Amino acid sequence: MERRKAIQTLGLGFSTLLALPSWVNSWSKASFAESNFENEVTLAALVECIIPESETPGAKAVGAHLYLERMVNGCYGTDVKKMFLAGLEKLEKRSSQKYNKAFSELDLEKRTAVLASMKNASEVSDKRFFSFVKNLTVRAYTHSEYYLTTYRNYVMAPGYFHGCVPV
Repeated sequence: MERRKAIQTLGLGFSTLLALPSWVNSWSKASFAESNFENEVTLAALVECIIPESETPGAKAVGAHLYLERMVNGCYGTDVKKMFLAGLEKLEKRSSQKYNKAFSELDLEKRTAVLASMKNASEVSDKRFFSFVKNLTVRAYTHSEYYLTTYRNYVMAPGYFHGCVPV
């Protein structure tokens, strides 16, 4: 009985090991691009407002808006999803009230002003939305390939073995 259990466990382990490379290779920027999120343009403008593009790529260029969408849809509960969507609706409403345009159509200064009004609002839900989006945007940017390879000297497989080294 023990031998049969060991063979089953080894078979399961080997099948998992064979499936792992295809699972990891499916994580790419193209896999994030498969979006059915209706507020993607607004979200892209929002993350670009938090970390704008300069000499370095901004948050939108590294795909932070896709990361936010994936995190909200896949990792958080329904209450956070409702708070997030309500915050995006309030953001659109504030921009249309103040400038008569959608948030994504505004220039960077006006978007920053609308976002600052949400940050400094008296409602707790607006402040919570702003801090949530800012936190996830910064996390997405600092975990992007660009940031890790440029500023953190990230190496995929650290600690190379140099076998035949002259002494």
